Amino acid sequence: MQVRVLTSIEDPNAIREIKPKNRRIMAAGGPVDEENKWPPWLKPLLRESFFVQCKLHADSHKSECNMYCLDCMNGPLCSLCLNHHEDHRAIQWEFREWEWGNMEIE
Repeated sequence: MQVRVLTSIEDPNAIREIKPKNRRIMAAGGPVDEENKWPPWLKPLLRESFFVQCKLHADSHKSECNMYCLDCMNGPLCSLCLNHHEDHRAIQWEFREWEWGNMEIE
């Protein structure tokens, strides 16, 4: 699975990928032990439900919560909620392609 980080809210195409091998980007960059083996935002992120309708912007057609602020870690965001996180690191979840043979997500 690829993780892509939005680097600019103004330009949604300005995306960089986080490579799993590069732990300095994902974690604090210090010694790897059980406490700091994973970045602090990973566990809260995995507990969330994505692709649900935003409670604050339910009337908008852009109300699908498929983004997450790595700095605030306060739940999934829709594109309208993301406007309040301009200077923050955010990721966007997207499904691209399914291969049913071996269940890979691209």
